[in-house]
Amino acid sequence: MIGLSQCGGAATLPMQPNGLGWRVLSRRAKALKAVEFTTPYYRNIKMIKFATAVAFLMIAAPALAECPSDDVKDGGIVLTHASPYLSVTYEKAKEGLSETKVTKSGKNPKMVVSVYSHPLLVVKRTAGNEVLELIYSRDFGDLARLAEYKKWTSNVELVVNGKNEGRGTESLEFERTSQLSIGRCRYEVWKINEILSFVGKKPISDTKYYSPKLNIVLRVTFRAPNGRIITDTTYDKIALLQK
Repeated sequence: MIGLSQCGGAATLPMQPNGLGWRVLSRRAKALKAVEFTTPYYRNIKMIKFATAVAFLMIAAPALAECPSDDVKDGGIVLTHASPYLSVTYEKAKEGLSETKVTKSGKNPKMVVSVYSHPLLVVKRTAGNEVLELIYSRDFGDLARLAEYKKWTSNVELVVNGKNEGRGTESLEFERTSQLSIGRCRYEVWKINEILSFVGKKPISDTKYYSPKLNIVLRVTFRAPNGRIITDTTYDKIALLQK
């Protein structure tokens, strides 16, 4: 007898860790490990896994490429802030650009609709029963080169519900170019300081972060005359408007 055992008619070697059977199986396992990924079967398994990974990336790619990357198209662009809730939708309009802003205070949403001849300057704003209009004396064409000219000024007239409520001056001054992130989307913006002043009234000062690529304002910070921040409107998400 040489230590062979019988099991179901098949001879097996004893499986002691230092026995002959253990050493034989160990050598076979090493040989199998060395050749398993060179056989057609295992090559096919690797190809299937690779193809599956590529397919997953192809499916996920559109979701990673949904950051708006061009001027407002027919579909428009939506900016949102979760808390407090704010939604701003930009769409092309006959006059230039329309903005629909929705805020929520408690259960009652509030809507303000604005029209811009240029994204930096509002010409009409409607909130409830009040319609506000700003009439500028200067053409907006030079605003496309504000980064070059550095400053743009114009006389302005304020009209509320058809009645003239004042005259003043609008001033836009280019400060610098910077980067702004909204969620996972990142844009180059112009940091522009604005001052709107009317005779007999305190000036209104704000800083706008304008994206020349998207042709919309992505952030607005209003300040008191002493420089203190009053409001800072930022967004969590940006997306193309789905109609």
